[in-house]
Amino acid sequence: MSTEVVTKSEVEKIAFTQALSALELSRLALVENLIDINEAREVTGYRKSTIYDLIYKKRIPFHKVPGRKPVYFYKSELLSWKKTGNASKEVPHV
Repeated sequence: MSTEVVTKSEVEKIAFTQALSALELSRLALVENLIDINEAREVTGYRKSTIYDLIYKKRIPFHKVPGRKPVYFYKSELLSWKKTGNASKEVPHV
């Protein structure tokens, strides 16, 4: 039976690789949850114009990259918003 010796540096490298993999999986989960206006239409059942109106009134959760036009949504936020009936409340956006 052979015993393999692993150095502290190798253990740290393995731990870093595993942490990086977990971080990448988390990032991918967020990206996969990110949807555009067309997908938001499907989730909410609203027309684009209604969604844009809700964005203007800050009554729907949305995200916007500063200096860029498109808005994005997290599907999980929209589902939660829809489920709790918060369509009548103002929602802060990021």
